[in-house]
Amino acid sequence: MRRRCKPAIRSRPFTAVVLALALAACHGSRTAARSGAVAFAIPLTVCGLLKDLPSYRGKLVVVTGIYWDGLRQHCPEALVTGGHPWPSALSLVDSHFPAGGDEAAGFETDHKSWADLEALVLREARAGHREEIWVTVIGQIRAPTSFVRGDGQVVGGYGHLGVLPGQLVLKRLVSTSIKPVPTYDYGELLRHPGPR
Repeated sequence: MRRRCKPAIRSRPFTAVVLALALAACHGSRTAARSGAVAFAIPLTVCGLLKDLPSYRGKLVVVTGIYWDGLRQHCPEALVTGGHPWPSALSLVDSHFPAGGDEAAGFETDHKSWADLEALVLREARAGHREEIWVTVIGQIRAPTSFVRGDGQVVGGYGHLGVLPGQLVLKRLVSTSIKPVPTYDYGELLRHPGPR
């Protein structure tokens, strides 16, 4: 003989409690989004971010790009401001890096995730691999509110010699993947240390 299970609770108060908890969870996730938390975000590409970089200033974002002297990508269209073309790249720094005129990061960088990435890069460099190491990271964007001053001069400049249009303050590394595309010689990092 087969027994049928009866619902444990079929009362209206129980339904009201479940509904109230669901609404509270939804409100909490909206509040977290407004407070700068990143949850279930679809990653932006470096190219996508550079299309409107100033609008992301001070925001916590999820970004995917190639880890090579910062975070970069080959974009079909370069960011050009005031006639000045910028590299399609962001400087990558930790939360202790001075903010200058930008908003300070409201978090601590997960140095273990960054150290794990550096260990992967070192392993690939020692093996002499030419490839692309793609990473997805969470971080806060630093960028000028405008790249052109009132007098027409181009401003900005992050990274070594101020040649990059923006900076990403790393909160943590989310994922890595290696693409066997011979774009970057990671062995060069051992042969010629320092900024590229």
